[in-house]
Amino acid sequence: MREVLSKILRGPRYACSLGGAMTTILAINRGVPLVHSSPGCGYNLTLGQVIASGYQGQGYTGGACIPSTRFTAKQVVYGGEDRLRQQLKATLDWVDSDFVAILTGCTADLIGDDIAAIAGEFNNGGVPVFHFTTGGFKGNSFRGHEIVLEGLASQLMKESARREKGQVNVFGVVPYQDIFWRGDLAEIRRLLEKLGLKPNMMFGHKVFGLESWRKAPEAELNLLLSPWVGMGFVKEFEQRLGVPYLVVPELPVGPTATSALLRKVGEKLNIDRELVEKVVAEEEKEAYYYLDDASDLYIDFGWHFNFAVISDSNLAIGITKFLTNDMGYVPHLVVITDDPPDKYREAIVNELSSLNHGLKPQVVFESNSDSIWEIVGKTEADVILGSSLDRPVAQQLSASHVCISRPAVERLITNNTLCGYRGGLELLAEIVTAAFRA
Repeated sequence: MREVLSKILRGPRYACSLGGAMTTILAINRGVPLVHSSPGCGYNLTLGQVIASGYQGQGYTGGACIPSTRFTAKQVVYGGEDRLRQQLKATLDWVDSDFVAILTGCTADLIGDDIAAIAGEFNNGGVPVFHFTTGGFKGNSFRGHEIVLEGLASQLMKESARREKGQVNVFGVVPYQDIFWRGDLAEIRRLLEKLGLKPNMMFGHKVFGLESWRKAPEAELNLLLSPWVGMGFVKEFEQRLGVPYLVVPELPVGPTATSALLRKVGEKLNIDRELVEKVVAEEEKEAYYYLDDASDLYIDFGWHFNFAVISDSNLAIGITKFLTNDMGYVPHLVVITDDPPDKYREAIVNELSSLNHGLKPQVVFESNSDSIWEIVGKTEADVILGSSLDRPVAQQLSASHVCISRPAVERLITNNTLCGYRGGLELLAEIVTAAFRA
């Protein structure tokens, strides 16, 4: 604990575990986070998360609307359980919701309030109440996201003897932390549906909220689009609930990676190979039509970019593979900012070292912006794909800057995506537009 708290992180790319848990709940349709913490945690963290994710809005009950117990010194001394009961009752009485999630801040975790017992007092057949210990010292946004996944699995999901043919649960895209999460999930859903599958999307406004989680144990497959976030969750899911998983360690960007994803899913679920290849051919024909036209621009201007990526691991892998393998750019540097556990880092490096033409970028794991800027400043990148924090260093290097990761405060994001065939085209357009402006 002393080592963690003594490390100063300037320009963080993520929030604490409470912040990640809150935005995960806000991303579930009609879910309400109730923050059991000191004053300001709920408001500041949700605003910091959503505003810094391309001004995506505060969700159903985010920002100033988020219920909070607003811990004071009295609760620190005498305990905050009575205050939590009071706030929970008021939330259930006044907020129209499908479920309430109690999320603890640092203070509540330190004094040991029994939130599980209090949640149980209110689970009497009405609106479900779930509980999660998410004190900020437990980790970053990604750990908070995982705590919610694990908690919903243990408190809500039950083993099912029924299997829904073609149902696929999709995990690994962390809402708001992935600034394109809504568009990315929509694109994954579209592609899985083209294979005749029934994607069970856990987050977003076009899903059934808590009902998606209730029916998750009926799936034929859990699809994890990350090299590490949710890995323990899908493994436990298989052991306890019997649903196998497929790990794709990247968010697929562009034709090559997306076609590979569809083939992997098809093979895992024994989908007719002719159908899979038909879908791949249709999608690739459309994507390469536009990519071929765009190639004229590269020939006319003689563009051949060197690039650096500063992002969370699954997007960094996806973008690097697309720009290298599909577009022929040269990868100089990849900075992984989501602080993956040590046991996953070698696999991430291996993914970034198996590119076409034997190209191998420098791979660095770093979350502190000062250190990131120092490393990036030594590269010869023509294009820097990172967060809004990285625009000044791009300007110093006379490089083009493309905002693809959090924090993103220079653009509005609606249903934009960098995922799939469409996402590759959108990313290419953003890079070229940035180059014209540089």
